[in-house]
Amino acid sequence: MDNEYQWLPFYEALADKLLAYNDKRDELFALMKKVSSEQPLMKYLHFEREDWWEPRHHKIDPFSVIGVMNRGTTDANRTVLAKVLAATFDIQISAPTKFEGIPVLNNMNSFFNGVDEVWDLFLLAMKSAETNEFTAEFKVAFEKAIAVNGNGLAYITMGLYWIRPNIFMPLDGNSRAYVSTKYGVTAPSGNCTGNEYVTFLDTLKSKVAEQTPGITLPEISYSAWTEKKDSTPESSGANTKTVVVDERQQRAAFKQWYVDNIGSSNSANTISSAIGKTKLKNGQPVFAIA
Repeated sequence: MDNEYQWLPFYEALADKLLAYNDKRDELFALMKKVSSEQPLMKYLHFEREDWWEPRHHKIDPFSVIGVMNRGTTDANRTVLAKVLAATFDIQISAPTKFEGIPVLNNMNSFFNGVDEVWDLFLLAMKSAETNEFTAEFKVAFEKAIAVNGNGLAYITMGLYWIRPNIFMPLDGNSRAYVSTKYGVTAPSGNCTGNEYVTFLDTLKSKVAEQTPGITLPEISYSAWTEKKDSTPESSGANTKTVVVDERQQRAAFKQWYVDNIGSSNSANTISSAIGKTKLKNGQPVFAIA
């Protein structure tokens, strides 16, 4: 296997392990809480905060667990975290050292939200990957998961990609632009339906088979990342891997982070409004307060 894709079997193995916690969600929460207390790179989970975890019924979903090693940080840190997860879940596969082409979470919004919505989607997605059949139940679960405030289409499809990279395509900004340019396939946007996402997958896979036989979805995601990296001036390190979230998600994430860590919701509203009006000048963000 190419070194760039050494992460693939590890991610799939982790998803398999998490599947076993469907009926042991309290145990999974307690386990992640314990591990987080021992690993400084996981402190962002803030298990001590009841205002974060009580609304989630003290449950953590599989996407958020896998997201631990999919944030904007160095590959060295991600490998450390992968090793922690491997030890925690008894994964008998070497932890990856390269993560190119894997879309990552915004560090200010590194959770998936909801109580059961992401779990429901995870279970049905794993079944769909096994049977190669996208049921009506999967499509409904997909719609419910992206509808939860703070999730959105980019995050949910990224989570699906992490658990079964050869089945699901992420709809982060890099991937959307690449499949449109390379294959002439327009990716759905916003609160798309489950049927629209499945149709997109079918169309993309058909185009890939016609135009670039043998190319996999991870290779497409990797190509999207490298093309973006090569076209971004003065870009390097983890910054080139950070996914661009939509404006509504970005505002909501910043507001929550600001209230939790700095100040009042009124101040957060003012600044998050500024974020929504971000422009780029010479490749740098310029904020305009409304």
